Amino acid sequence: MGFDLELLQIFDEIYKTGNVTRAAANLGLPQSTVSLGLGKLRGHFNDRLFSRTARGMAPTPRAQNAIADVRGAMQALQHALADQPVFDPAASTREFRLCMTDISEIVLLPRLLNHLREVGPGIRLEIAKISPDSPAELADGSVDLAVGFMPHLEAGFYQQVLFDQHFVCLV
Repeated sequence: MGFDLELLQIFDEIYKTGNVTRAAANLGLPQSTVSLGLGKLRGHFNDRLFSRTARGMAPTPRAQNAIADVRGAMQALQHALADQPVFDPAASTREFRLCMTDISEIVLLPRLLNHLREVGPGIRLEIAKISPDSPAELADGSVDLAVGFMPHLEAGFYQQVLFDQHFVCLV
């Protein structure tokens, strides 16, 4: 089905702001992610949901009918998630599986391991190379975190730039 909390948040934020760019900024997402999410929402609802007007994005009657249910679903999900126990790294013995590029391993892994020794000494890491299967592994939960360039990653994943990489050619 491919429906997640982020899509509900996108729907709600576009409904509130009437603007895809402002919705993206408020959600802390790239505008392209919000646009892609809106496209998925349109497919799920089988409706345009928002029409472009001189004053911004106006909700269609279908969107107006759905907003109360969408907000109710968001509230129910947030309530259910709030009841989860707080993660305590000092007491955890969990193993996390990370996919990383070689440069990510060189730049980030030593600092991460040093930090974990201090705050989560029982936490174990399994490191694998990032691959074309990494997005699917993230989606099915067999990988907890991927660090590296993944150009074909779909919406629904939280993404953040960690550092810029520059290439130099010596001849």
